[in-house]
Amino acid sequence: MKKIIVSVLMCCVAAVQANNVAYVNMEKVFTDYYKTKDAESALKKQRDNVQRIGEEYRAELEDLVKQGKSLHESTQNIMITKEQRDKAIEKLNLLKNKVESKKQELIQFGQAKGKEIKKRYEASRDEITEELILSVAKISKRLKYDIVFDISGKTLNGIPAVVYYDKTKEITKKVITFLNAGHEKAVEKKAVNKTEK
Repeated sequence: MKKIIVSVLMCCVAAVQANNVAYVNMEKVFTDYYKTKDAESALKKQRDNVQRIGEEYRAELEDLVKQGKSLHESTQNIMITKEQRDKAIEKLNLLKNKVESKKQELIQFGQAKGKEIKKRYEASRDEITEELILSVAKISKRLKYDIVFDISGKTLNGIPAVVYYDKTKEITKKVITFLNAGHEKAVEKKAVNKTEK
């Protein structure tokens, strides 16, 4: 706790000493960055593909369960011979094993693909975040800001980390414009597609 207080005090002292302070909403920058939208789109395609394959697994499983019910009913038929009943029971036991095996496959597939998608998401997020931080630093140097505060964060109590700031010193829009330069049409298209959904 003391380290946090010392860090906050150091930031405050640095801000007071700094001649030129700016503010940026990094959450908005992250959300509105075209690469974030591209990464989200790619991950959605992967999730949809995993879901489709999972549904195929479930359909196979349902079909096996139906076959099992039919076999179970045939084992109860009093009109068949003991030999026929024994064969039906043997088939039913094999089918039960197949159902259990298919359930395990489905569970393992879901877990493996879930981990893989999470890992890709985290790698993509980390790469984009690093790029955003470097871009904010570049813009800040160009605009001669000594220090830039992120206004999107909250404290542990849920209170905004920056309670008040001069809105004229916010550079969020400038950062977003800089980052999306040359990709305006793609950003507009994605924004239109999002509102239509």
